[in-house]
Amino acid sequence: MWSDDSDEADIPQEPPYRYSLEEIRAAAEIVVYLELELGLDPRRLSVSVREGTVYIQGSVSSPELRQEIERYIPTRPGVKGLESSLTVREDEDDWI
Repeated sequence: MWSDDSDEADIPQEPPYRYSLEEIRAAAEIVVYLELELGLDPRRLSVSVREGTVYIQGSVSSPELRQEIERYIPTRPGVKGLESSLTVREDEDDWI
């Protein structure tokens, strides 16, 4: 039973999310593709996978490059969805 004098420390906390091996592999494969196949600096992009959805954010140098990345990711094994926050900044040098 809850009381008004309960301490926040008494409220059960959700355990930290544990990434599956499949999620780790998918994220690593995507980062390798971005770096080796497209020549991007992986430090300019953030890629994570949670429950089959890939989350990617950062900036790229052209709309075509953004489209290529957004077409590639859903084709990877284990990927169920894509949440992309990629922006195009043509004045940036994304190449290594």
